[in-house]
Amino acid sequence: MGKTGTRAKTLMKCMKYFKNSLIFLFLLAVSIWPSPAQQSSGISPEKGLTLGNVIFFPSVLFGYEYNDNVFSRNEQFAELFGFEKVSDNIYTIKPTFRFELPFSHSYARLSYTPQYRSFADYDLAENISHILNLDTLLMFSNGMRVSFKEDYTKGILEVESFDPGGETVFGADQFRLSTSTLGFGYDFAGQRGFEIKANYDDLKFDRLAVSSFFNYDAKGARASYYQNLTPQLTIFSNYSFRTFTQGIPVYNALGEMIRTKEEEFDENIVAVGLKGNLLKKTTGFASISYSNLSFKGGVEASDFAGITAEASLKTQLSSKFWIDFGLRRYAYQSYFLNNKYYLSNMGSFGLIQYIAKFTSVSIRGSYSLNRYPDPVEASLTSIMSAYNGITREDKMSRIDLGVNHLFTPTMGLRAGYSWIKRDTNIDIYGFDANRFFIQMGFGWF
Repeated sequence: MGKTGTRAKTLMKCMKYFKNSLIFLFLLAVSIWPSPAQQSSGISPEKGLTLGNVIFFPSVLFGYEYNDNVFSRNEQFAELFGFEKVSDNIYTIKPTFRFELPFSHSYARLSYTPQYRSFADYDLAENISHILNLDTLLMFSNGMRVSFKEDYTKGILEVESFDPGGETVFGADQFRLSTSTLGFGYDFAGQRGFEIKANYDDLKFDRLAVSSFFNYDAKGARASYYQNLTPQLTIFSNYSFRTFTQGIPVYNALGEMIRTKEEEFDENIVAVGLKGNLLKKTTGFASISYSNLSFKGGVEASDFAGITAEASLKTQLSSKFWIDFGLRRYAYQSYFLNNKYYLSNMGSFGLIQYIAKFTSVSIRGSYSLNRYPDPVEASLTSIMSAYNGITREDKMSRIDLGVNHLFTPTMGLRAGYSWIKRDTNIDIYGFDANRFFIQMGFGWF
């Protein structure tokens, strides 16, 4: 299909979804406008819509984006694999339906977001992503608590949900990721307590042969103990373990997937840390851990054993200025040739400044150094054989600039610019990209 046909098809899809969103927007606008009963009862737009005991927070976001490197590729990659470095215009429509049921000191929250995304020139395998979140907490008068959380994503481009370290930067195949957590805890007179959580993760791709990652499931648990040093500061320790089962595609000499093979590894983490209010307007979190990744069943890969850590700090320097910092060192799963993990060291910062009562500007930045444990081992017939013996190392930099303005408590405008760059000694995986976007939102976010 030529560009004209593709754009016409894209426009028709976008218009259909846009029409449905306009209907939703009209109903939203009607519901936002307070009725005489709401006015007399003191219900304000900031508090959402009351449906009996449930509070409903609907919203819709319309967006336009220009990206000068959609696939996050460079010219060398394009020459070897046939993926051109292309720019494109991207249109998004993102309604969200969020419900909250508060009761006593407990709550239940449900959120559903069907996001429509369309490229002007590129055809996605699926234009709509689905994100569902369920979060419940039951608090009892004797200090016991029970929690359950379910996060479900059916998406394509949301690759950070399964690879937050940044090895995977673009997804072309639809996936389903489910993360479930069940917790039980007990608080002793507000001074100390413990919590036990069981979790299960499941990632599946529709077409594994052309996916940007692999299938996996992970089962595990975490036990935590905490002690309040002061009413605002808590010390904690925890132990967690997970067993990962990965479904790795196996290809023949023609590049066709013929089967999958299962590989397993165990992750064990012991951590101690502090969290809470350090000063009147400063909150922080810091933990240091000993982590171990152990591969099983004769998998030829280096194990990991070493220090990992995480820290964050947020402070309000004035009534109009906030600043935050973050650090993270963690070993993530890898899909790069014979490597099974990479160690990511990341630092970030953020600034928010209000320049008017309803207008703010923001700056965010991050830098990460990702190191792989094993030198490249590729067959002599492989394109990657040119990198044999090289141990991969990536340096990723990112800057995000944004401007936000609220016209009313339930209508706002956001515009921004993002720049991201990856320098690597495996030069075909280096890239830089520039992104400009503008979004108009209605409802409660």
